[in-house]
Amino acid sequence: MALRELTLLSFFLVASSLFAETAADYVNRGAQKYIFGQDQAAASEVATGLRKFPNDPELQGIAATTTARPRSAAAKRSAVTGEIRKPKR
Repeated sequence: MALRELTLLSFFLVASSLFAETAADYVNRGAQKYIFGQDQAAASEVATGLRKFPNDPELQGIAATTTARPRSAAAKRSAVTGEIRKPKR
């Protein structure tokens, strides 16, 4: 009986760890949202990550990027499409 209980317990511990979120998960989701022009969603994702992992240097770094001055619509578009415009002379 004890073996069965230990087996069930280990199953639940492993299953719960599969759904655990790491600081890298928040960084990746925040960066992806930022790249696709979803600045507010990116900042929110990073802020949530910082509440859980306040000392993570990668999250702190991307937080500076996502909370910086707002990007123009053209900058957002170029981030999504990869389009690079040369400045007019």
